[in-house]
Amino acid sequence: MRFSSYASLFIFLQVLFQRFSDITAIFRHTYVEIIPTEGLSVPAYQRHILTCKASYLGEAPDVEWFRDNNINLEGDPRFGIEVSFNQYETVVISRLTFYNPLPMDSGMYQCSMVSSAVGTAEVPVKFWTAPVLTPVATHITVTSGNQHTLQCQVQGGFEGRLLWLKDNHYIGAEGSFDIDGDRIPDVRITPQSRTLSIINAKATDAGVYTCRFRYNYGNQWKSLASTIYVTAGVELSSDSYILWQGNQATPLNVKCTGTGYPLPSVSWSFGETKKGLRTGSWSGDISIYDYQISAVHMQSTMTIARMPGFFNITKFYCKGENSISVKSNTIMVVNVGTTLIPGAAPRVSHPNILLLVAVTIASELVRRNAR
Repeated sequence: MRFSSYASLFIFLQVLFQRFSDITAIFRHTYVEIIPTEGLSVPAYQRHILTCKASYLGEAPDVEWFRDNNINLEGDPRFGIEVSFNQYETVVISRLTFYNPLPMDSGMYQCSMVSSAVGTAEVPVKFWTAPVLTPVATHITVTSGNQHTLQCQVQGGFEGRLLWLKDNHYIGAEGSFDIDGDRIPDVRITPQSRTLSIINAKATDAGVYTCRFRYNYGNQWKSLASTIYVTAGVELSSDSYILWQGNQATPLNVKCTGTGYPLPSVSWSFGETKKGLRTGSWSGDISIYDYQISAVHMQSTMTIARMPGFFNITKFYCKGENSISVKSNTIMVVNVGTTLIPGAAPRVSHPNILLLVAVTIASELVRRNAR
């Protein structure tokens, strides 16, 4: 029984000592701070509060509020000042309330201990009449297979929602989205960081992206937008070879599609010297028609009404070019409707022609891979 009494007394003394240590530590402390420590960046004409906590050698000092170090806010009807204390009355808590702040009320705000106490804390305060939407980067260039992130920052403390668009078509506000319709997510939108990530970039992901911030202010819905230009080098799509029935006097149609942003131009050339071709070339037998499929796709179709002379295999080249890169494709045209040797009377059988086609295509592929 006596041992239990001693144990209880020992525990009581431990608690008392700890409480005394806490109190003396508080008494010895001197500080002054404003909460939030980063200050305010908030909409004007709305109620906002700054809180000052101060202690001087363990006592609650008197404090005063100032703006820009010389304007005393005491007695100003546009502000309210309320003072309270902590439970030990060692810390003063002063709350400065902005009832209906104007943009001109922006500045540096100070909470200063007065009389014998010395110490000042200050924070910046900015009152906004409208948010400011700023992209982290206004231009980026994507590279195939990599992830790229677009981000827009909103200043002003306004609550709202950030929406994303591509080429004026709405994408969304949160989640993963398939833009090109292949059932594979192309972008991921994260509202917390206000970012749009291009997951596995390709040329078709290039274009004009827009971040649009919608917010409510003064019981009215408003919005503002900012543009990010996403560029990409040229990718070309065309047939590697074309089998053409030349003896039937049918026109030869060759197509080439360039993909990239800015929208690439597509041009044509012919033969080993890569002589340029345009509408009207070859005594008017060539016509070239360019068609813009989308903001990043340009398709060029070259129609040749009559090929000159006899030939077995010839080459055309399409070149795609924009301000980011230049790319060229080779298109082989195999004449399967005439003799293999110019001027020869007998017509070569199709199996031999197809064998020649196979050998020629294989040789061309080996040559390309060796580059």
